[in-house]
Order: sequence, then C-alpha cells, then structure tokens
Amino acid sequence: MTYLGTLGQMSRKLFEFKWFLKACGLLLSLFGRRYYEEINTAMRNISKLIELVSEEAKIRISDEIWEELFSYASLRTLKRKEAMIDAGEYDPDVYFVKSGLVRGTFMDSTSERTAGFALPGTLLISFHCFYGGDASYYRFEACVPSQVVRIPSAVFRMMTEKYHEFALWVMEANQNQLYHAELKNRLISGDAKERLRQLIEGWPEIILKVSARHLASYLGISEVHLSRIKSEILREGVSS
Repeated sequence: MTYLGTLGQMSRKLFEFKWFLKACGLLLSLFGRRYYEEINTAMRNISKLIELVSEEAKIRISDEIWEELFSYASLRTLKRKEAMIDAGEYDPDVYFVKSGLVRGTFMDSTSERTAGFALPGTLLISFHCFYGGDASYYRFEACVPSQVVRIPSAVFRMMTEKYHEFALWVMEANQNQLYHAELKNRLISGDAKERLRQLIEGWPEIILKVSARHLASYLGISEVHLSRIKSEILREGVSS
C-alpha cells in the first residue's frame, strides 16, 4: 500500500470519526436538553406541590425543608375508584394529594359512609396505621384519576424530630383537619339545604367531581333529597 493510499484511508477514517463525534455531540445535546427540561418540570411540580401543601397550616416553613422531605417521595397514580389505602390494610406511610380528589370511607353496619374528601395539597394519614400500629379503619380511594405523593413514615418522623418548625407545621395541619371535622359535624346537624349551600360555596370542586351517591352519603341524606334541595338552590340562584 502506498503512503498516499494510507493517508487517504486515514483521512476517511478521521472524516468518519469527526462525524461520529458530531453525532455524539448532537445526541448528548438532545439528551442533555431533555434531562434539563425534565429537571425543570420536576422543580416546577415540586414548587406547585409546596404551594398547595403550605395551605394546610398557617405556619410557613422554608422551601428547603419541603424539598428535603420530597426528595424521599414517590409518586402514585390512582385510577378512579382505586384505593390509596384499603380498609384492613396496614400502610403507615404519609400521603399528600398532588392532583385529583380522594375520598375517605368507612362501613356503618352494612352501608358505606363517606367521612370526607381530600383536595390537592391535603395531608392524608391512616392514624390507625401510623400511630396505632393497626390496620386502617378507613378506605381512601380516588374519586377521579388522581396522583398522590407518598412519604415513608420513618422519613416523616425523622423530619419532625430534625426540624422544630416542621413539627409545628404537622401539628397545625392536624389541628386544621380536626377543625374541618368539627365544621362538618356542625353543618350536618343543621338544615340539609344550608349544609349543601355551604359546601357549594366553600368547596365547589367537590360538587363538580363527586357522584350524587357519595355526596349524599357525606351529607347524611338520601340521593332523592339531595337532588331536590340542589334544584331548589339552583332555582334560588337563578332568581337572585
């Protein structure tokens, strides 16, 4: 083989290698851009979740603490009617609703009752599991396709021990839920029409996403009664 032929082969090899490097650079650029976009999307999602979760209590804690907590998180996607935690199941982990709507239910003799609803940002814990070490009394299920963020119970306990302000936030979030449980009992003890009106005014997204059967169960009235008073409220709204 001549020297010129050798140089020609080397030149072709270098030319091919140069295009190979360019292709690698392009791929790295594409994957790098995609990775960067995924990171940006994840950070926006975390920021939105932090904003929602913060509303569970009056006390405000730093984003760094939230970011540390959510660095241990896993995301669960639930289909409609799929259980997040089933009655009789042991799951001591802590959940935050990211999107959708979750319903808490229990059995009253032979009928199912709705205990409450959890909108995005709501803290959800089966206290029978988390505190009592027993199987869950409630069934938590998705009313619509939903996503929840799951935090291992050991991590949640660690964060409350590590950060005093986080422990205060947890205490206030639980107080908020107890307040709303009392508020529900106060509403239920009053006029059914007024209870529904307050629900429509305070939490319209629940009215839009929840079936009539589940809404009637929550309010402690029949579906027929619910339909009648809902029609009355709508007529009053139109006339006013």
